[in-house]
Amino acid sequence: MASSVGNKLRLLSTPAGPTYSGLHRLITNKPTTTTIHSHYHPSTTSSFFNQPVHRHFSSSAMASTAFKKIKVQGKLVEIDGDEMTRIIWHRIREDLILPFLDIDLLYHDLSIQNRDATDDQITIDAAEAIKTHGVGVKCATITPDEARVKEFKLKKMWP
Repeated sequence: MASSVGNKLRLLSTPAGPTYSGLHRLITNKPTTTTIHSHYHPSTTSSFFNQPVHRHFSSSAMASTAFKKIKVQGKLVEIDGDEMTRIIWHRIREDLILPFLDIDLLYHDLSIQNRDATDDQITIDAAEAIKTHGVGVKCATITPDEARVKEFKLKKMWP
């Protein structure tokens, strides 16, 4: 029993990313009917500590061909940020969330430029949306100092 649990945990942390069955199990706390087994065989093991090599489809290929998306009730408030967090969040959303979940995302752009353009009203709107829906994902944002005010030509130092 312990070794099968270990194999399942290893599947969740493969270098290629989480598997559909692992993602489904994390979200629903129920096992899926699809099981991926790892076997210790010379053709399927790596040389590093003789660990199994896990082979599986990319997340988008699996979601589009073999699996039905999980319907999520309620809405998730999506609060976009600045710089690299913006890029990373978009990749997570496109590769790990949207291929597997049928979810309604309420998008709010809290980039420093948008906070300045809306006189920080977007921050208030995003906070109200989280209060209303009870859940959100927020990316890191820039807290501007004097140098950032000059760099982005901001009206003032927004919080």
